Amino acid sequence: MHRIITVILFILSQLVFSQNDIIDSLTQKTYDELGSINYRSTNFDSIKALNYAKAYLKKGKRSNDIVKMADGYYFLSGLFNDDNAVKYSDSVISLTKTIDNDNNYPSKAYRQKGLYFYNKGNLDIALNNYILALNSSQKNDLDYANTEYNVAALKDRLGDVEEALISIKSYLTKLENINISNKQYYINRSLLAYSILLIKTKKLDSAQKYIKKGITNTLKSGDSGMYKNFVLISGITSYHKKSYQTALDSLNKSKKLISKQNENINLATNNAYLGMTHYMLGSKNKALSYFNEVDYFHNNTDDFTVETLQVYTFLIDYYKTLIG
Repeated sequence: MHRIITVILFILSQLVFSQNDIIDSLTQKTYDELGSINYRSTNFDSIKALNYAKAYLKKGKRSNDIVKMADGYYFLSGLFNDDNAVKYSDSVISLTKTIDNDNNYPSKAYRQKGLYFYNKGNLDIALNNYILALNSSQKNDLDYANTEYNVAALKDRLGDVEEALISIKSYLTKLENINISNKQYYINRSLLAYSILLIKTKKLDSAQKYIKKGITNTLKSGDSGMYKNFVLISGITSYHKKSYQTALDSLNKSKKLISKQNENINLATNNAYLGMTHYMLGSKNKALSYFNEVDYFHNNTDDFTVETLQVYTFLIDYYKTLIG
């Protein structure tokens, strides 16, 4: 038994040394090369991205460059969907709170924290961090615009759809006048948000136009993560236009894509619309299975959307028909 434990410890130590060797070798690359990965994209090699981010941070520490260290921590914060996201964001804030010669920090870290709490359903904490981001990003047009985008998404989540629609349209206009790398990612993201808001305000024909543009863009850029979201809202639009079979085709496709990633709220929304679509087609038992999945989601998280709560209206109607 002792020999087995010794062998296991030896193997683990070799793996650690091997990992350190990889990161050390990567520090020979330039900052531009290490930062060339789109850490904010939904479609990347996560192992490569993690190694590049660690190498970027290590290189920054070796040269005692505060901004480069902050970049490294910021890259790392975007690679996690747990407490590590907050930990690395806090490291950025701690490093950069008192520097005056950088336009990016600490605003980007506050916004990253806000996004983390937004995705976890902690909307009050998210808003507090967004406000801190706005207050510390006056010098940077892109950061300020991106934080306004996040606030618009939060307003939408809280039901202030018309104001959110105006904000996202303004954000799209601002993007046209900002010279940034990876501009297409930001455009696709805002097209997605704008399309969703058009659906909520019943401007379905306009929504279809922007969704089609988003699908074309994401297929062209190979952003499969964003692509699945456009497929989902394409199904939602078809549902609201009462094109139920077309809706099923899109929703079944998007569910397969979403299930491969850890996006519980999107999966719950997808299941809600699959259930509602089957219900409208008369397949009430099949609809019930999807409604139960949404109910399970609600029972195991504090998160919800207006769309996922709609299933209870259908469930009430379903059980009323059983009672007679």
